[in-house]
Amino acid sequence: MPDPRSARLVGVALRCYPSRWRARHGDEAAELAGLLIQDGVPAYSIVWSYLSGAAREQCAPSRRLGTAVAVLLVAAGLVGIQFALVSASAPASASTAHSAITRLHCSGVLGETVTKALPVLRKLDVRIAWSVAGGTALNWSVPRGPDYVTGVSALSPAAVAIHLTTHKPAGQQTGSSHGQHC
Repeated sequence: MPDPRSARLVGVALRCYPSRWRARHGDEAAELAGLLIQDGVPAYSIVWSYLSGAAREQCAPSRRLGTAVAVLLVAAGLVGIQFALVSASAPASASTAHSAITRLHCSGVLGETVTKALPVLRKLDVRIAWSVAGGTALNWSVPRGPDYVTGVSALSPAAVAIHLTTHKPAGQQTGSSHGQHC
């Protein structure tokens, strides 16, 4: 079950949809959000997605532009609040995504399989999402199969995306790369 703050934010986002849409899809959307949050998807990501959908629904030809603008302003405010809460709730000793990226580049796991890299990746002290074969879809569970680590990018101060490919990268540099000081 998601924490009350996340559930409240999802509820606010769902209230931005037209009542016709909420009557038909609202309960299912709330349940889906709860399941995604339990699986580790950040609440602000779900809220942003729902608010974007609400703006599209409000911009339907029969809707007024003012309503859509109001929804977008609410969305921007909620996302800003959520980012502030996430930043404020991170413990002072938690590593930032930047230091995790530096440590990953210096660890020598680039070009290695997930199996070999996993012990090092678990020590990063950040949440890890997996991006396979350059796709935009992220998965929070550890991938199975012969995937190779090709890079990393920051998702938030406490989360990184580890980029994978199914083929061993040719000439993948390990150690110090991208101007990182190891």
